[in-house]
Amino acid sequence: MMEQRVPRHLRAEAAECISYEAIARVQDPVYGCVGIITQLQQQISHIHSEIMKTKGEMIAHHSAHSQHHPPPQPQGDPSWSISLHQQQQDNSQSDEHLLATR
Repeated sequence: MMEQRVPRHLRAEAAECISYEAIARVQDPVYGCVGIITQLQQQISHIHSEIMKTKGEMIAHHSAHSQHHPPPQPQGDPSWSISLHQQQQDNSQSDEHLLATR
């Protein structure tokens, strides 16, 4: 018998897998579990594309917003303008990183 080939500590898991495959074969006689796996992979791919699209939109919105609405410049405190400049550089590098990961 097939269950004797499987180590004793894995037999319950093997029986569960065989059961899932049998149910999938009843629902889809041609593809069985492979059909389900393919559908899930397609969903993952679609969601990944949506995430990348949304990231791009966020970067575009952030860039447009920062260009049209520059932060106010306080009078007489040079340390503030230095930290603002550093923050703008950090944001620019972060935007470039997000675009590079697309």
